[in-house]
Amino acid sequence: MKPSPLASGKLVGLRGFGEDGRSDPGIAVAPRVLDNGSANARSIGVEMLIGHLALIAAAVFTGAALYINLAEQPARLVLDDQALLSQWKPSYKRGLAMQAPLAVAGCALGLIAWWQSTELGFLLGAILMIANWPWTLLGIRPTNNALIAIDPARATPQARALVVKWGALHAVRSALGGLATIAF
Repeated sequence: MKPSPLASGKLVGLRGFGEDGRSDPGIAVAPRVLDNGSANARSIGVEMLIGHLALIAAAVFTGAALYINLAEQPARLVLDDQALLSQWKPSYKRGLAMQAPLAVAGCALGLIAWWQSTELGFLLGAILMIANWPWTLLGIRPTNNALIAIDPARATPQARALVVKWGALHAVRSALGGLATIAF
């Protein structure tokens, strides 16, 4: 008779599969026992929770960024120059208030998940999430500042061109968030 796979108390994964990876019909498929019991299970649960929260932050960030690029930006571009700029300004402020903290939270959670698990995907995701900050400050901010400085009542086709440029620059945020989501 074979010794019980539970006898060692160190099994992780699914019972019912032998060392060679083939199914063992003499053993029912069930979760294996962790060597440190429930304390280890709680630790793994916390690690998974932090990783899932990082994924959620990245996915929400990406969804918001994609919404801006695929729905809001095309809709604002059908407006006249004054209305376009009048719509962009409060939209930008609201988007900033939502996306900036999501980028920081996704990065922090990704770093914690990486530290706990040493999975490189979490580190890569964290780097991609925080990359939105330097991209925004160095790549997008000059365009933001130029748009903010324009009085909507005096908007010209040049303002429209800046909003179009802003949309293309913002697409990089969507890409960074999407890549972070995949990495997590």
